[in-house]
Formats: sequence, structure tokens, C-alpha cells
Amino acid sequence: MADGNGKNSKIKVKKLAESEFHLTEAVMASHVALPAEGTTREDVLNPVFWSHVAKGVRSPAMFHILPKDGAWYGRFLVVFCDALRIKLVELEYRVLDAITEAELVNDKYEVKWGGPVVRFRVIRKIDGLVMKENFQDKTAASAWMSTSLR
Repeated sequence: MADGNGKNSKIKVKKLAESEFHLTEAVMASHVALPAEGTTREDVLNPVFWSHVAKGVRSPAMFHILPKDGAWYGRFLVVFCDALRIKLVELEYRVLDAITEAELVNDKYEVKWGGPVVRFRVIRKIDGLVMKENFQDKTAASAWMSTSLR
């Protein structure tokens, strides 16, 4: 190529070496944390929050975090860790719709969110007895309630 002075100039294009290209699983672990209800984004960004599990983590790693109350979801990159601390960089954070309010289906039973482990439940209102749980959504719980509880 000729530049403005009529001289040939070459543009050097940087290329990724084959040794620099890896499967994600070979380089970076992915972890899921389900901390207690009420855990905040600020809590998980505190490096000391992770002191009980830090020794088992290597950087880089990916953390997916969903507190048991289902209030929010976050995806974080581990950029530093030692035996007692983990430093995270937030990549994604979403406040989830509150689904802890009871859905009134009839006057004796209700459908409530029980958290990511037990999912939706059918509960008897008078005494709070869990009739059945582990429904994927409110519709499935309501359908079971209308056919099984008469």
C-alpha cells in the first residue's frame, strides 16, 4: 500500500495464537451461590463475605448468585481470590419481580413462592400446611389445586 508520500507501508494485524484459545471449562470454573434470604448485592461484593469458601476457588471464575428469597440474580467475575477473600466484578444484576405475595385461588388454599429450591407451593390458609410443592410455575400449582383439592 502506498501512503501519502508514495511510499509503501504495511499495516500489522495482530492475531490470536492458537495457544491463547481455550475451552471455557479448561480455564474458568463456574459456581452457583444460593445465599440466605436478605443477602444483598453489597454483601456479595464484600471480599470477606466469601471467607468460608474462598480456599476452594481459583481466579478467573464465574459466579451466578441467586439468594434464597429470589429477590435478585447476579453474574460476577472472580478477578482475585486468596484463602480468605474473593474480589468480584459485577457483570449482570437484575432485581426479580416479587413473587412472594399469595395468589388467591380460592378461600381455603393459596399458591406461594417458596424459593428456588422448593419453587411454588400450595398452602392451606387456615394453618399454613404445605399441601404440595415443587411446581415450576403458578399456573401448574393452580391447576393441581383445582383438580386435587375440592
